[in-house]
Amino acid sequence: MSDKKIHRYFLSRESSKWDIVDFLEESSEEPFEKKIDVYIKSLNNLANYKRGKQRERALTLIDKYKEARTSSVARKLLVSSPFKTFC
Repeated sequence: MSDKKIHRYFLSRESSKWDIVDFLEESSEEPFEKKIDVYIKSLNNLANYKRGKQRERALTLIDKYKEARTSSVARKLLVSSPFKTFC
């Protein structure tokens, strides 16, 4: 995927319908990590080069992805931490 490309998923539906689960099911890229990479690059390109609803939705989905990734990493650290406490 070139630097400014946007995956066809985002071009074939309204921005209000964009969803990571649907994207992962529809995209044909493999392995899974590549799907995520294409998803994030497409959202970044939409945020940088589009205006209005598409840009706003892309920014929202980028934020949601970052929040989920951050909380997932934090959860893994807490579970593996030797300093965790039990109530």
